[in-house]
Amino acid sequence: MKNSYAFISLAVAALLLLVACTTTRNSSHKPLAGSVFRIVTLNGQPVAASDGEEAFTIAFLADKQVSAYVGCNRIFASYREKADGRLTFDHAGCTQMLCPDMEVEDAFLRAFNQVTGYETTATGVNFLSASGDVLFQGEKQ
Repeated sequence: MKNSYAFISLAVAALLLLVACTTTRNSSHKPLAGSVFRIVTLNGQPVAASDGEEAFTIAFLADKQVSAYVGCNRIFASYREKADGRLTFDHAGCTQMLCPDMEVEDAFLRAFNQVTGYETTATGVNFLSASGDVLFQGEKQ
């Protein structure tokens, strides 16, 4: 009888371990074309335009072009997205105005260049690194 309880306990523990190890983020990958997102976090920190300034945005156009604005310069590229959430930006460029505070823009450019995927959420989208970390988040406009 003791062996039965030990076996059942061991089986339950193994099942719980298996479930815990295979649990992943519940994510979806809705197409990005035609979407505009207000950038709300960058590297885990809240980010917003100053009062009276244009909001920080990233827009995905139907012709597979992307455009972003984070305070000074415009960033543009072509993009490719896959149904499994992979996302790549190609042929990127940006305007080259010199602005007084480039800290957020420089951080965004570094994050933008690290994006390898995305996941859509109830309110917008998370842009992900190769390791699955959220680089920046956008809220649907």
